[in-house]
Amino acid sequence: VSAFGDMAARAAAEHGDGLWITGAAAETVQQFRDAGGSGPVYSQITVCWAGDKEQAIDTAHRIWPNPGLPGQLAQDLRTIAHFEDAVKTVSRDSIARDVPTGPDPESYLQAAKEAVAAGVDHLYFHQIGPDQEGFLRFWDEELRDLVKAM
Repeated sequence: VSAFGDMAARAAAEHGDGLWITGAAAETVQQFRDAGGSGPVYSQITVCWAGDKEQAIDTAHRIWPNPGLPGQLAQDLRTIAHFEDAVKTVSRDSIARDVPTGPDPESYLQAAKEAVAAGVDHLYFHQIGPDQEGFLRFWDEELRDLVKAM
């Protein structure tokens, strides 16, 4: 069950067989465990690989500005128009700060370490943008072994 807060974490513990979160939501994982949740915890790490970091930031900002929205806002917006208005407030700098981007594996690895430290059992990487093959090459050649070694 996906959870973005106290009530949802408790519902996931009571009715689900695991928890699905984004990033390193340690408080949500703890609430799930405290409410009796014993199943696995999965986390999505949103990333944007590109051979050039600036290009990756631009792609992430243009296509998937969601990580720049505060708190639970992305889940509470009722219409596409509301969402489009809200993401106008997301700066390129916030994407550069909050989303692992570019060709250096270190920011991806740091995000993975934070999620594992928060209690995540299983990670998956959500690659933003059209260069899925480039990300998969990066995963195969650079990132996979680093994540496995954590």
